[in-house]
Amino acid sequence: FAIGWFRWKPVIIKQALDMFSYFLYLDAGNLILKSPDNLFKHIKQNGYFLTYIAPHSIGERITKPVMEKVISKFPKKLQGKILKKDAYMIDAGLLGISRKVAENFILPIYKMVNELSLFADDGSAPLGFGAGRHDQTLFSVFAYAEKLTLNSYGWSLIKVDEENVPFHVYWH
Repeated sequence: FAIGWFRWKPVIIKQALDMFSYFLYLDAGNLILKSPDNLFKHIKQNGYFLTYIAPHSIGERITKPVMEKVISKFPKKLQGKILKKDAYMIDAGLLGISRKVAENFILPIYKMVNELSLFADDGSAPLGFGAGRHDQTLFSVFAYAEKLTLNSYGWSLIKVDEENVPFHVYWH
């Protein structure tokens, strides 16, 4: 059981963006083993850094309230894209965010924090109770709606100063 079902996270992210033009949010278990300088440059220059967690798809973890109150409001083509088997959940415990993406990525979720059913794992996700991933589902939906680039876990390339730079990220 998670108190508030992580609806506090969009609040602290919005508050952080009110104070700073960009930042990196890390949940416990995410480790940075080398200098984060290139990651911060990437966030500042590109507006965000997000990772996806395969094979966990949005469609198998989305709850009925999110389907009815959020997904159903999107155009049918976008709904289909979000619910595809290869539309993977993002890691909401590792978010590099700047004000560049706040209006369309963070603020819509922030405006939903009073609707507790959107953050609840009520057992209605196709995979059942334990699969409706609280804030992670909403962050994933809006990342896809905004067509944000998602990096894979492990080794990937991030754009820094117009060059692709190797970057390794993982959680424990």
